[in-house]
Amino acid sequence: MWRVEIACAAGDEDVVLARLLPLELAAADTETPGLVKAWFASREDAEQAGGAIFEEEVQNWNQSWQAEWTAQPVGQRLWLAPPWDDAPAPQGRLKLAMHPGTLFGNGDHPTTLLCLEALERHVTPGCRVADIGCGSGLLQQAAKLLGASKAVGCDLDFAAAQAAPDAFQGSADAIASASIDVVIANIQLGVLERIAPELRRISRGKIVISGLLEDQRIDGATDIHAKDGWISLLLPASF
Repeated sequence: MWRVEIACAAGDEDVVLARLLPLELAAADTETPGLVKAWFASREDAEQAGGAIFEEEVQNWNQSWQAEWTAQPVGQRLWLAPPWDDAPAPQGRLKLAMHPGTLFGNGDHPTTLLCLEALERHVTPGCRVADIGCGSGLLQQAAKLLGASKAVGCDLDFAAAQAAPDAFQGSADAIASASIDVVIANIQLGVLERIAPELRRISRGKIVISGLLEDQRIDGATDIHAKDGWISLLLPASF
């Protein structure tokens, strides 16, 4: 197994990862600001990725996660747990099962936690939610637990769209105008700026964003929450 480490500007980790997806990527880690780690089965793919290359023993990723990952509370109502944990959620909490995958982590990145907490605040019974850049579908699952009547996701990455329930490979431009009560996107600022018109188009209510660093606050945003240097916020309709 070959590990590649690529330095980048903080906040651009997902952009670097997107460039690597056409290669035979075995796993990736974007949780360190300014650094992307990617693993490849062949040195040839690792060399195409660029960056510093290191050879290491093949790891059993699922076994490692099972040894290290335990259930945890999120916000006021959710209980994030691995699927092999059969214990019920504590009283008053909703159990959200997340299976760790090669690209999507186990759901405990600060921006993911901020998104889950934002869904607690903004999802109301019967509302419609769209997760733009859905990854493995964790936010969709949470929205349904919290009472959404419909939670759809989209992602440009085929593997992500296949992994997430009620998701499709593509972007927000495939979603009907003014059809979504809560739009949520865990994306970095550069991508947000490019897709802002589509987010505004599909929204008929709230647009929640995470994936931004604390110094990347947007004028007019409200409901701003911070965690470990990252923020989530509610965008104004005119952003």
